[in-house]
Amino acid sequence: MARMRIETIERQLLPLLALVRKKYLAGVGLHEALREATQQIADENKTTQQNITDGYTRRLNLTGDNAVDRFRELLRLWLDAAVPGPLITALKSHAHENAHNLIEAFFSQLPASQVPQPLVATACETMSFELPQNEARMLRALAANDGVSEGEFVGQAVRAALAAKMKAVAHELWPR
Repeated sequence: MARMRIETIERQLLPLLALVRKKYLAGVGLHEALREATQQIADENKTTQQNITDGYTRRLNLTGDNAVDRFRELLRLWLDAAVPGPLITALKSHAHENAHNLIEAFFSQLPASQVPQPLVATACETMSFELPQNEARMLRALAANDGVSEGEFVGQAVRAALAAKMKAVAHELWPR
């Protein structure tokens, strides 16, 4: 696949990233921030949303049904954990080398005080599990309904269930 031209990086992808970041820091959810930014950048460039989405999925070699979710995870690492490395690497490895300085400058222009910090600095661990097919379909439908990725939905559900269970156990161990 041909490398992305500097114009694509300069007029579409970097403005998209800046807009997603601005919306996300203003309290818009990441899913919605990306959707709105995609629409706005498409309008500004007089092109389609699909063309913009293609720039941050297929052109970054993120393909398949979960390509946008995979891009959103790169955004989440950058925005929530202040780890832009994977996103920078994805951009640079698929952009023409003349665009590398633009990419580096974009990420380095953000003062440390403006880089969002995670709400709680904790180490994360990846876990896998199996679900019956009908429950997996329900999970996908609920995640889509909430406008989040399947992984994000499962994480939210598990955190809520763990909090409730810990509260119940605490009441059993230390009744009032």
